[in-house]
Amino acid sequence: MAVASRTSAPTLARQALQLLLVPPLSKSDEKAQKAIDFFDHLEIYPGSKLTHFRRLHEKTGIPYSEMVFYDDEHRNKETEQLGVTFCLVRNGLDNKTFEMGLAEWRRRHPLSATEQQEDD
Repeated sequence: MAVASRTSAPTLARQALQLLLVPPLSKSDEKAQKAIDFFDHLEIYPGSKLTHFRRLHEKTGIPYSEMVFYDDEHRNKETEQLGVTFCLVRNGLDNKTFEMGLAEWRRRHPLSATEQQEDD
């Protein structure tokens, strides 16, 4: 997973990710984890999301068509011109919105007959 943030305060954004704690899924003895630990790549700086995604693509080699981007700004739908699947987040990313983004990605990338046979 990666962060793509258009901010004029990148240091503050990184600090926020360090301080934000994500609770464990179950009520076990597991500790909450820092949000920043969930991300392999951080693209946090002013500029276009197109630049963020081009750099992510260069660093990871992951095709744009394999990326799903969740964001609260509709203008960032521009990433779709690269082949990224965009999912608008209205009130924070919850399970329902997360699943909606994945469903849209699956709709755009249906399994071929060969892939379906491999899964069986």
